[in-house]
Amino acid sequence: MDPRIKKIEIDDPRNVPGNPYRDKMPKAPIGRPKGSKNFHAKNAQVRLQELRYDPIYEMVKQQEQIDKAIQELLFDENGERRTKYSHIAFAQLSAVKMSLINNLMRYGYARTPEGVQVDPDKLKPITINLTTQNYLPESATAVDAIDLVIAKEAKEEGYNTTQ
Repeated sequence: MDPRIKKIEIDDPRNVPGNPYRDKMPKAPIGRPKGSKNFHAKNAQVRLQELRYDPIYEMVKQQEQIDKAIQELLFDENGERRTKYSHIAFAQLSAVKMSLINNLMRYGYARTPEGVQVDPDKLKPITINLTTQNYLPESATAVDAIDLVIAKEAKEEGYNTTQ
């Protein structure tokens, strides 16, 4: 066989060079079906149940220990606030506490997206006609023309524009 000729192995009919229907052909599903659990995740849940280990309980217990450590750091045995304490240790304990709180929040509340998504298909277009021809007298301004167009569209949609 001539070494200049490339051998093409085709495992998918969509990969045939020059196929005009390439984009229209259905793609094979990738991955496992939605809702199904990963095999390893199932094993981990069973193993935790066998060991009678509850990670949520352990996180709550650890947070209580951190709260106690912060109190011991800030207050002495008599309940008086200390004037000198390690600010670095306080910052690290606070950071670990916040990390635990964030991890525990996943179990109590669902995560929500940060911003509000607006569907552009639901927005109505606004038309602003800046010509005064056939709408207003010659002395009218562009603002008067905009007000008239907005009032006309509001009246067509059934809004009462009189005050």
